[in-house]
Amino acid sequence: MDITEQNIALATPLVMEIFKSWRLNNDQIWHILGLEGIAPRRDLRKFSQDMKGLPYTEEIATRVGHIIGINAALRTSYPLNAEISASWLRQPHRRFAKTTPLDVIMTQDIDGLTRVRVEVDCAYGWAMSEDAHKAAKKS
Repeated sequence: MDITEQNIALATPLVMEIFKSWRLNNDQIWHILGLEGIAPRRDLRKFSQDMKGLPYTEEIATRVGHIIGINAALRTSYPLNAEISASWLRQPHRRFAKTTPLDVIMTQDIDGLTRVRVEVDCAYGWAMSEDAHKAAKKS
């Protein structure tokens, strides 16, 4: 899903609901969205209550796209139990050197979101590798 300036406000309630289902605290939400210096902290309540849409920057749009993509892939992988998604994010994973996907997201910012999305969403990973392959052929 491409997040544009026009639809980021529409994506805000979905993203906040995803964070709620992942059982994230306000500090984690603030950090994952990359809002430092962009919006006042008090806006988190407004985002959660659908009183205000997330601010638009390309980076926030990319982050939101990854969050929605990760959630969709987890729902596909675990369709019968939404709680497993929150648990999966907190379980050490061998592909992340035995750290949790949530730790990868928190410590590696947008690169961490990308790594976790590639791990859980193989179609996204394939698309990224195909794009990289095409770019290498052009150079």
